[in-house]
Amino acid sequence: MRIATWNLNTWINRKEGISNDQLWQWAEDNLGADIVIFAEAATPPPASIAQHGWTAVHRRGGIPNRSGWGTVIAARNLRIEHITHVGKDKEYELDTFFPGSLTAADVFLENDYFATVIGLYLPYRKNAEKIFIGDPERDLEAMNMDFVQLHLDRGANLIVAGDLNIDYYEMPESLAELASGKYELVDPFDGIEMDTYKQSWKENGFFQVDYLYLSKQLAKKITSKKCGQKDFPTAFDISDHAPLLVDLG
Repeated sequence: MRIATWNLNTWINRKEGISNDQLWQWAEDNLGADIVIFAEAATPPPASIAQHGWTAVHRRGGIPNRSGWGTVIAARNLRIEHITHVGKDKEYELDTFFPGSLTAADVFLENDYFATVIGLYLPYRKNAEKIFIGDPERDLEAMNMDFVQLHLDRGANLIVAGDLNIDYYEMPESLAELASGKYELVDPFDGIEMDTYKQSWKENGFFQVDYLYLSKQLAKKITSKKCGQKDFPTAFDISDHAPLLVDLG
């Protein structure tokens, strides 16, 4: 099983004439993944992805006032089910704090449950006057109840990935405290220096703002991993982000 995450930089690519089909084709050619969490991705995905066995889930319309882009979770030749409500009576609605920032899905291998995937994109939010009204770190903390409710409802393997827009030195507290025991999240790239984001308005502006976390039981199955510019040198030719990828045996 191969899992990856990548920010498609849709709003700039639209200006530069790079199509959604081109971005998905790059992912097809360079990732070869079974599950991909696409951040800043155009919605809906290209119809052509079905030819490669892909199905995808996302918030209808993406992030409000963002021209139809958001977070897409895609799975190839796997069953995927969008999660919008959790709880015994589905009483808790996800993604209400900052709509479009979180997409969740259950993924099944044939008829067997594999994992619950949480895709994140945390932009620097502005109001109608273009004034900043929040930052990704505080937004992630505010969304903590979504993570807690998802874990309480599923109590199973978790994959949390996407663009957090902050260069963290350790796992964010709201995710580090997400679960305990065998479901505890771990960072398989901990201690690895990488560049996953290239700042277009500043020379040498390279950062790590993209992350891929796994439950402990899944992380034990990792056989290989790739990350950032060093492993995906052509990614910055088509986006301002580079992917992260893990193989599970």
